[in-house]
Amino acid sequence: LLPDAFSRFENLKQFAAFWLGWDDVRSLQYAQLAQAGFARAAYVGPIEKGPSLRQLGYGLQANGRAAEAEVAARAALGHFTSSLGLNNRNSIRAVAAVADAISRQGDYPRSESFLTEQKRQMASTAGGVSASMERMLREQQLENAWLSGDSASAAAGFVDDPKSLLSPVALGDNDLTSFWPLLALDLAGRPREALDALLAYRNTLPQPVRATLTWIRTLEVQATLELAAAEPARALATAGVLLTVLGNERATTGRAYRTAAELSAVAAARVGNVAEATRALAASQTAASAPFSSLAERAESGLRRAEGLNASGRHAEAVSTARAVLTDLTGQRRDSPRLVQARQLAGL
Repeated sequence: LLPDAFSRFENLKQFAAFWLGWDDVRSLQYAQLAQAGFARAAYVGPIEKGPSLRQLGYGLQANGRAAEAEVAARAALGHFTSSLGLNNRNSIRAVAAVADAISRQGDYPRSESFLTEQKRQMASTAGGVSASMERMLREQQLENAWLSGDSASAAAGFVDDPKSLLSPVALGDNDLTSFWPLLALDLAGRPREALDALLAYRNTLPQPVRATLTWIRTLEVQATLELAAAEPARALATAGVLLTVLGNERATTGRAYRTAAELSAVAAARVGNVAEATRALAASQTAASAPFSSLAERAESGLRRAEGLNASGRHAEAVSTARAVLTDLTGQRRDSPRLVQARQLAGL
């Protein structure tokens, strides 16, 4: 392809989307190349530049660069709204990307303010606030609840029409497959309902299981919910599937592999298989330097490791790990389950 051909930049953007989730460093590299090309091409309009900027934002966020991700997502939103208006699928997804990036910086009030302003702007249009906007707003509010450990807000998010958030169609309509409603429902103390909704969604996915962002996130959240629903044997099997899929692709140095190995370690510990818990913890270290997209997710990783270390008899390491987690939880709600677990593992 010619150096400045549109199809070349479009292919680079597609590669960025392909690698996202299991090789986030490579995903960002492709996203940066694609955006650099689109930015210098005078013939490329805002509708083409918007998706590239949004993909760049996702790549930056996945690499722990949420502030930069916000800048890219805001630029994408500007391109979409200038060409398509706010009541458009691309614009609404860009709104979600901006809010997501702000939340990953731990600035939950600013994220809420941004969402409120976007809703106000849409309410002032002839069509009013669309159903898609309403659902996206609720999903992002549930993300804030999950990231901050706000159980009360998580529970409140399901008072009205929970099925609109938990149907397979709703769960599948997400660029990052983040499943915030499921994670928030677990935070609200209803992991079984969340697991049932996820399994219903999983039944709609194309087979076989492959190393795609959709399958990676589905299996991660499934194992997480199985642990929360007191089904560690099933969680161990689910995490094992994900480890095998990633291992077959030699994708053992990224966030996805680390998460799968940590989930496997916790599940093995809970079924009393200390040897497997120890092996899984060691496997997770192949991706020890993989970036975290938020402090809450880094804390989640630390809590999984602390539990696995404790079960493996490495109590001093478990305490040290749990105490390090507490420094990442300074922005959590006082009654955050993460804080409770970290203090218990830290012996406080």
